Amino acid sequence: MPIIRYGNALLRKKSKKISVMDQESKELGEKLIRVMLQHNGLGLAAVQIGIPKRMIAVNAELVQKDAGIIVLGDPEIIEQKGTSSEEEGCLSVPGIYEKVKRAEEVLVEGINIDGMKVRIRSKGYIARAFQHEIDHLNGILFLDRLSFIKKIGASVKLVKERTARKTR
Repeated sequence: MPIIRYGNALLRKKSKKISVMDQESKELGEKLIRVMLQHNGLGLAAVQIGIPKRMIAVNAELVQKDAGIIVLGDPEIIEQKGTSSEEEGCLSVPGIYEKVKRAEEVLVEGINIDGMKVRIRSKGYIARAFQHEIDHLNGILFLDRLSFIKKIGASVKLVKERTARKTR
């Protein structure tokens, strides 16, 4: 399944709440896991595969052994602590990697794949992945969090990449 790329208007829209983890939502969660793993991603939001629903997957296993893959419906950040600036990339914005300032630790609340309301506290790259994917649900890309100068540099790279793709 293809990932929607930068420039697609769907990436700028707010995703719709799911409210309940029904069979359709569970299937969406399984699809998110498959596509995320297929593309070697740390995280993926449903909107990135063309489904504007508030659901994300985070592959915590990439950062911490035995941490597993987390799927959450209607995730919200309810607490943030500290700040850090680390490099991020995005499956929807291939080839662009920039340092982004985010909270170092977050407490996220959402509905897990079993339909239970859960709270997950995370630090480091997992916290960063939650923030990045939740941004997608709100129509925000990591590029939006860059300084003006870095946005210009990223725009030039994106135009070159798009032009190269058209000539292939």
